[in-house]
Amino acid sequence: MSDDRNPCRTAFANTILEEARKDKHIFVVTTDSRGSVTLENFAAELPGQSRTLLEGSDVTIISCGGIVFHALEAGKQLKSEGINTKVIDMYSIKPIDSETIISAAMETGHILTVEEHSICGGLGSIFAEIVIRHCPVKMKILGFPDENVINAKPLEVFDYYGLTAKKLISSAKALLTYTLFQFTVSR
Repeated sequence: MSDDRNPCRTAFANTILEEARKDKHIFVVTTDSRGSVTLENFAAELPGQSRTLLEGSDVTIISCGGIVFHALEAGKQLKSEGINTKVIDMYSIKPIDSETIISAAMETGHILTVEEHSICGGLGSIFAEIVIRHCPVKMKILGFPDENVINAKPLEVFDYYGLTAKKLISSAKALLTYTLFQFTVSR
């Protein structure tokens, strides 16, 4: 994967770190090991916000960090197949952009969360908590199970746990067929 195609690289790290320096609270900023990329006309992101990378009305894919690349690729492919997909980069986890999550739930009725870490107490759990209180919809949470993760190269790990664009496409299509009370757990 080419770094310049990933919408969620460390390009805005300086903005986030500057905000963290000014704030009296604890900040956690995560990046991957591939380094930063300079993006032209990159708007400053601030805590408590998110970015909608693709607009859609059938299903929403929400992720953060390096895995956003796969979410966006899946969203583009789904759109080309006639599935109108919204993709959101939830780069700020706390504070969380609840308004965007609720709006996406109301607009699409289907939310697929994708995270490159444990699903226990992770991004999907946060979204589920918000969605269940405001606008219950069909949801699927993808990430690593609460167990030792396989030892492999990142793309091999993503593939194994269903986090590549190809497998996200399958998960999104499956989510669209769920009945209201069907529940699934990855792996």
